Amino acid sequence: MSTSRELLEMRFKRFLHYGSEQPIYKAGERVSNKYYDLEKIPSLIKLINGQIHQSVIEIITKVAKEESSLWPDSVTYALAYCSHQDFSPELKNEAYKILRLVCKTARDIILFVKFHRELRGTKGGGNGFKRAVGQWYLVWMPFDLADILLHQKSYHGWKHTDVLRIAHIKPISIEQQLLFTYATRGLKEATTRFGESPNEQVQELLEYITTVESFRKIKEPEKAARALAVELHNLERVPTNLLKYQEIWNELITHMDVKTLLDNLQRLSILGFLKNNTVTVLKVVDVFNNLWKAETFKGHPSRVYIELLTYEKAAKYCLEIANKMNHPVSNLVPPKKPPKCNLVIKSALITFFYSLFKFQKPTGLRYLVAVDVRPKMFSDRCHYSLYLTPIEAATAISISLVRTEPDGNVTIGVYREAKGELEVMSFDKTSEINSYDTAFAQVKKGITPGPASVASAIHWAETNKRPVDVFLILSNYMVSTTGTRPSINQYRAAMNLPNAKVVTCSLSGNVRTHKDVEGQNMLSVVGFDDKVCRLIEAFAKGSF
Repeated sequence: MSTSRELLEMRFKRFLHYGSEQPIYKAGERVSNKYYDLEKIPSLIKLINGQIHQSVIEIITKVAKEESSLWPDSVTYALAYCSHQDFSPELKNEAYKILRLVCKTARDIILFVKFHRELRGTKGGGNGFKRAVGQWYLVWMPFDLADILLHQKSYHGWKHTDVLRIAHIKPISIEQQLLFTYATRGLKEATTRFGESPNEQVQELLEYITTVESFRKIKEPEKAARALAVELHNLERVPTNLLKYQEIWNELITHMDVKTLLDNLQRLSILGFLKNNTVTVLKVVDVFNNLWKAETFKGHPSRVYIELLTYEKAAKYCLEIANKMNHPVSNLVPPKKPPKCNLVIKSALITFFYSLFKFQKPTGLRYLVAVDVRPKMFSDRCHYSLYLTPIEAATAISISLVRTEPDGNVTIGVYREAKGELEVMSFDKTSEINSYDTAFAQVKKGITPGPASVASAIHWAETNKRPVDVFLILSNYMVSTTGTRPSINQYRAAMNLPNAKVVTCSLSGNVRTHKDVEGQNMLSVVGFDDKVCRLIEAFAKGSF
């Protein structure tokens, strides 16, 4: 039986948004877990073979322009395949036209070339590939191109040197000649060839590159810190051996964005730089108190929530988790774990978490969040985010919806023992994390919790005449999907809501997939990461 175009396009949109054509999102990395393989994109191949390539380009362009992909590498891989395939020369040309739209950073273009090379094997790239990749580099202004070549030295074993040689890029100005010589042959050769050039900008570029290279050779932390204060180098340019000194981090944090700071918060803690009220602590707090940095932070508030709990619990659970994962830190003698959580940092993270919700855009839809409160929700750990329990992940999802959506649009309930019964919880936009934790813990003691069931939540909404656009079922892994399809179809008809959707979250893993869910507006989530809340939002709006 042939698959309809509509279904193929839906599957392809799923892949672009989260790296899988199946209606299942599994938390975790994509490139390192080998999500990008020809076997993972049958819908794209069928769309191309069915000569529906214009639809493919339109979908990729839309996702790239809206920046709606949770894993943008998926878009890069799809574009690499479109530019690699030989079935449709027209599609190949169209793919190269949107290369710059999809690949916005140095990391993106390196990854594109890596994917393209893996797909082509020994065949080479062809003139279209060389022209498109060359154009990506040649359109940058000289100092912007210098920053690109200096900033992203390599990614997954690929460097700019590899890209420049594979694409045979020919510079069109003397400034580009200097920069490409530096990238492929090093500073010494660039200085020899262009050191006597009368071109003023060439000399400025050469001085800039020399300054960066000289900084990388500094071994004294005090000297490096002074250089950082003057020249504002970023983290990637600092030699690894200097990153164990506190004065280096003090200078870096001053100009650091929120994402980079969150990525390195545990590192700072393990190094012991977040003890007491040191200069480092004050600088970290300043970043989290910066309103402009909060407004320009592109991540979801759940990213901060995950880091908050990871930082808070690392001292207690670090070695236990490391032993389970056979992490090298567990083999240290004596075993070393991070210092205890600094309450000043914790308070700053909580305040920053709440402040981000003023910048979130509501979907305007109505949600019913049904939460499992059986004991395992409080003791298991989430798949991927190992420092979080499932109930803490449920808190993150619930508080995000309540604080983002209009008042009255989010109903949160917990399962009772009686089939089809929910205990409705009372939360509003002022409810804090502790309020959710306390309420879920108290309701677990006050009632006999029931099993998480999709059909039960739908039955409750229909019985109580609650209009719901999205049913969200949160459990550790025991979500009953029996009777889901007839229940949701009956609800859609009874409430005249034909597009009502169902999302089941198995936060500890081991998902039970819905049978025959293609086209039924159903999605399963396995585990929890900072993408899950955005995923639910995108699915609710019909992005895939």
